[in-house]
Amino acid sequence: MEESFTQLKPKIIPLFWSAAAAGIAAPILGEEYDLYELTPEDPQGAMFAVKVSGDSMEPHFPDGSIVFCNKDPVDDGDVGVFCLDGESFIKQYYFDRMVGMTYLFSLNRERADADKLITRSSGQTLTCMGRVITRRRYPLPGLGPGRR
Repeated sequence: MEESFTQLKPKIIPLFWSAAAAGIAAPILGEEYDLYELTPEDPQGAMFAVKVSGDSMEPHFPDGSIVFCNKDPVDDGDVGVFCLDGESFIKQYYFDRMVGMTYLFSLNRERADADKLITRSSGQTLTCMGRVITRRRYPLPGLGPGRR
């Protein structure tokens, strides 16, 4: 009797050269990337990866670390990679439906100066490039009980 073993090929995703800023803005994610082979410890649902640049998402996403992203829609409290007027950021997302304001929060509240606030009438262009795959949820800053 012949045994057949199927070897699964490791998943390969792009690791973009342009870092997603966690503080200072980085250029928009471009076409330049390296191929990254997912390890068993990496999230297997990842579609792409980016390096974090800056300290506004520390200690959860330190400067120089790699975050893995998928294309799932972001919901309030999710961490995502965003392009705001041509610059990329990794931030925590929240949309206040009452006032029509989008908040991109820094997890490191000592770097609240790096938060981004986008109003409906600002004329700014915001695109979510991907949702960061995390092992946990992070509380939204200063929204009080009853609001996520």
